[in-house]
Amino acid sequence: MIAANEHPPSGSLPPPTAANARMGLYIPVRGSLGGSSLNLFDVVLDSDQPPALQHSPTYETMQKHTTPNTRPRKADLQIPVSPIARGDASPAPLVDIGANLSSKSFPRERIPDILSRAARAGLTHIILTGTSYKSSREALCLCSSFDGLHGVRLRCTVGIHPHDATRTMTGPHSTTFIADLKRLISADSDGFVVAVGECGLDYDRKFSTHEHQKTVFEQQLCLAETLSKPVFLHSRDAHADLLTILRPFLQRGLKAVVHCHTDPSIPNLRELLDAGAYVGLTGMICDERPGRFNTDVLPAVPLERLMIETDSPYLFPRNVPRPWGKWQNEPCLLPWVARKLAEVRGDCSEEEVAVKTSKVAMDFFCL
Repeated sequence: MIAANEHPPSGSLPPPTAANARMGLYIPVRGSLGGSSLNLFDVVLDSDQPPALQHSPTYETMQKHTTPNTRPRKADLQIPVSPIARGDASPAPLVDIGANLSSKSFPRERIPDILSRAARAGLTHIILTGTSYKSSREALCLCSSFDGLHGVRLRCTVGIHPHDATRTMTGPHSTTFIADLKRLISADSDGFVVAVGECGLDYDRKFSTHEHQKTVFEQQLCLAETLSKPVFLHSRDAHADLLTILRPFLQRGLKAVVHCHTDPSIPNLRELLDAGAYVGLTGMICDERPGRFNTDVLPAVPLERLMIETDSPYLFPRNVPRPWGKWQNEPCLLPWVARKLAEVRGDCSEEEVAVKTSKVAMDFFCL
């Protein structure tokens, strides 16, 4: 066997067959291309088209008969825009009910390009998620600045995430936070605010005490009821307590969607549906790794109670074809969530998922 760094004499090379490649036989290639020196080792020759064994191959010969590492750099890969096609080949309409475009991950100067890609992917509406007073105000500002750009309508939620509950209850606005949120929503003369939230309970992460979370959650439900707004919910490992607090409001007519539903329990899902809640699903459903998501949940949610979202920049849908670039999740990848739903359910097409979940979202949020 010829060592990788050995320059063999002319005519001493064995045939460049697939078998030799499998045995680990690598042919050193040397030469110069386009004026730049070339010293390539560990290049496997093409097994189908054996080249002339030359020590100074032409550029065409090297491209045709060798397989150097030509994988594109991640930084050069473009995020895919792949709309769901309707029967007439036009993009099926999609509504992303939860995107964190006010996140630091999305600099303001990038928003026009993000919306351009979203429009090409078929998105008609994106709802920006508010998770604190500050981020809610920032979401409103983005709506004011970019609503309608490239034909994409922007709306938002206003609320306090359970992670911020203890900070809220122990901070200077502990007695005024509901009044502050109400003023922010009431000052919205353009109708950008379509829900109260993101609010709810999270017993998985330990950023806030359970009691503070319950207090902040229930007060936001009261605010939503007062303003006749639906609620955009967060629930993590807190199903029983969340439903205990939420159920009386649902019985009085409050509308609620459990955003980014990841609970693997089918009985818990049925309790939410029986209580009247809607369900939002994200790219998490595309995660094929063991224990990440129970896909049995997908056919258990009636389409008339289902909405889809990206939760971008989080929860990149892993059914996007590889190779992946240095991308963050963003609204233009919502079609991949719809595709996964159709694939797993088997009772509806991608177009049906897109059209029906969009209609549910339009009606739920009065878009």
